[in-house]
Amino acid sequence: SSQSVDNFGFVVDEVFKHERIGCGVQKIISKENIPELENLSKEQLSGLVNALGHLYRGCVEQQVDAAGKTLITALDTCTEASETTAQILVKSWANSISLSANDSLNRALSVGRLVSLDWKLGVALTSSSCTNLMTPFVTIVFHISDVNGITIAERVEFTYAEFQAVSKTLSEVATKLDKL
Repeated sequence: SSQSVDNFGFVVDEVFKHERIGCGVQKIISKENIPELENLSKEQLSGLVNALGHLYRGCVEQQVDAAGKTLITALDTCTEASETTAQILVKSWANSISLSANDSLNRALSVGRLVSLDWKLGVALTSSSCTNLMTPFVTIVFHISDVNGITIAERVEFTYAEFQAVSKTLSEVATKLDKL
């Protein structure tokens, strides 16, 4: 039926999307999210998701083009997939390639978004080579969100003199940006 074709297309698109961005899909593809899948056992559903993930990774590894001729040939010779199933897989693959190119461009052009910044001032009291340092330092933790929305923390530690130099440079940059 048209509904089951749409549901299969949805499942394929979701698996390919999650493979493309590198995160798990098992929890997203569920009987609760797609009631029409309720006739599949948990093992069958897991097998479907794993097979689609394997197919996606194989297409990436073999550098299958958006037209999908290689994919169609492989599906015809190695599986019993119907023509409709093959068309859905090729369409999802072509969409994934297009989105992947956009993702790559976004990652190449994006430096991330500063979510927050934490800092602290400290004093190094001792080290392995010196028993009485008493050297001030500044630690800055930048919380940066990448294009996929994943936030990472980048920690930078400066001596007090280094921090003063960086602070002066940033102040100069801010002044010049205000003049634009």
